[in-house]
Amino acid sequence: MSFLLLSLTFLFGSATLIALVIPCRDRPAELGRERYDPRLRSVDSVNAAENYVRGRVGPRATQAEVAAAIEDFAARRFQHDFSGFSFCRNWVAHLAGAMRYDLKVPIDPDDILKQPSAMCSQNAMVVQALLERFAIDFATVKFVDEHMAVAARIGNDWVLYDGDLEIARNSPVILDSPDVASAIELAYRQRTSLWQPGDPADMARHFARLVQTGQVTMESVNVRLGWRGEMLQRVEWYFSWFGWLLFLVSFLALKVLRAKRRSPQARPAPVPFSFSSAVPAGGS
Repeated sequence: MSFLLLSLTFLFGSATLIALVIPCRDRPAELGRERYDPRLRSVDSVNAAENYVRGRVGPRATQAEVAAAIEDFAARRFQHDFSGFSFCRNWVAHLAGAMRYDLKVPIDPDDILKQPSAMCSQNAMVVQALLERFAIDFATVKFVDEHMAVAARIGNDWVLYDGDLEIARNSPVILDSPDVASAIELAYRQRTSLWQPGDPADMARHFARLVQTGQVTMESVNVRLGWRGEMLQRVEWYFSWFGWLLFLVSFLALKVLRAKRRSPQARPAPVPFSFSSAVPAGGS
């Protein structure tokens, strides 16, 4: 056990040192037909994003204006692409991704905002975190297993927001309205982002068919996407930076414990005995 703990201390310490030394470079942005704005890279936490949105809408904004500003921020903050932990940010998650890619995909909104890119679920996680900050009810909208977006309760209506595909915001897409299929088809047909190859009308018609066949669902009201996995990634982060210390302390504690077990227990010193002290004076 001592050898194992010492080996893990050396292994984790070496990896942490490498992560500290190597340059931490993200993949350069590839500007395309989307609204990505590299100047927003400095907004790299949920707190910073909240402050940015508050600065855009002002103190008297309606819920609809706040939700639209959050969607616009998410559309311009990220490129559409997978993002994963680099070795320098979380080397445990980075190496785990070699076995299964989604293990290296950030799901904590603060971690996602450290990246230049986000896929649809990551974009939705950031939008939900910001809606939560503004006390706006939210839910997850799933297009089968193909796409994810966010619903926000605006007044009495659930309205669709999609900062990933950057849908047209000509009129709100009310998810509980009778003509939601037509509204979704129009919104995705006129979307501003054309990063995806092909005719946007094809995707719009496909999403409308999914709605008509009951394959678009709204679920998990006020429960953020990925909240269970956030704990795992926090543990991975702590092991990335402090795992070596944990194993070193365990190794030293084990050495101390074994040393105590090997040392003989102290016994009370014997009391000197003499015959005279045992017999009372003057007695026979």
